[in-house]
Amino acid sequence: MLASYEQIRTPSDEMISTPPDIVVVDEAHRLRKPTSLAHRALRRVNAPRVWALTGTPVERDAEDFAGILSLLHPARFAIDDHRLGTISLRARARPYLLRRTKESVLPELPGVEERIHEVCLHPVQRHSYDNAVHSFNPATSGGYLPLFNQLLSICDLDRASGESSKLDHAMKVMRAAIDAGDKSVVFSYRLLPLRTLFARLRAEFGNAAELLTGEHSLQARNRTVQRFKSDGQCSALLASLRVGGEGLTLTEANHVIFLNRWWNPSANSQAVDRVVRIGQRKPVTVHYMTCRNTVEDRVQPLLDSKEMTFGQLIDALQHRPETIRHLLALAGADPDNAT
Repeated sequence: MLASYEQIRTPSDEMISTPPDIVVVDEAHRLRKPTSLAHRALRRVNAPRVWALTGTPVERDAEDFAGILSLLHPARFAIDDHRLGTISLRARARPYLLRRTKESVLPELPGVEERIHEVCLHPVQRHSYDNAVHSFNPATSGGYLPLFNQLLSICDLDRASGESSKLDHAMKVMRAAIDAGDKSVVFSYRLLPLRTLFARLRAEFGNAAELLTGEHSLQARNRTVQRFKSDGQCSALLASLRVGGEGLTLTEANHVIFLNRWWNPSANSQAVDRVVRIGQRKPVTVHYMTCRNTVEDRVQPLLDSKEMTFGQLIDALQHRPETIRHLLALAGADPDNAT
């Protein structure tokens, strides 16, 4: 049986009474939250074997990893095992995890260069930014999170004036890519800067850009992606990070531009992987737009901290021969004769 996560939220009585011999879940990080309907449903199915495939088993912290492990082997792992500490959780997970990196299995992939483009807010943007800071009252605004989000939004685009140093610089990067005959994918988790950049590109280059967001139907999204992939006149795909960050292959592009970045580095890496994957034949350049002397200066240390958690838990578990033998034995295969 093949099912989506949405379909499995309410498993049938037959699945619960007679569970399948094995359940294989792709993009398993979607099951990381024990409170989610999909996680609860899979726990009710109670299959004797569960295999989880994901490139991002840790999106926030060790609790994500423990949540997935608790589905793989409920008798050995509990949802709150993250409280045992990174070292203990890693040691217990080692026999159940096979970690493969692009460097080890796809050495033929072209190189990836990352560039951080630091820009200064335009004077009008800076005025709006400073005014938001000075007029903020935490007592009446429910804490500092609304201010933080407002400041990040101004860094992307000042709604009042339409000014955006990020979009101006992104246009400069994309002009160079178009002149070189290259294609670009632009990601943002906010829609307004995407729409504004899309309008600018259409005004300057005509029908050379496409927009991909969750507001479009599945059929419209497929048409958009296919035109970007097959039409030599379409040089840019502007995608919502939540819609375009998973499940697509966009190796026709060799430039990835982030107008902003999501809070967990795994989601950003997944977005880059739409371009850096099998079929990519050109070196890839990843461009990160960030505004100097703003709250965005604090985003990078946060992402670095989460990357460190991923490295301590997952990258430290590079596969060993004994790990592969153990996984083959769990699958019922002969480790000495399996290929």
